[in-house]
Amino acid sequence: MRKIRSFGFGQGNYGFFVSGYKTYKSLSPYDTESKKFFKKINFIANILILISGVIFLFIAIFDK
Repeated sequence: MRKIRSFGFGQGNYGFFVSGYKTYKSLSPYDTESKKFFKKINFIANILILISGVIFLFIAIFDK
């Protein structure tokens, strides 16, 4: 398995985002509607996790 670089966002947040993106891109037109719905919701949740990680990082850096 290839190692994921964090680029300062934290290994967990970036890893969640990459896995969610790969899952979203692997959807086929023949998947059921419920599977497509839940994969899209999962991807949106992963984006929100990444955003919250970035916000937390900026708070941690710039907090006095």
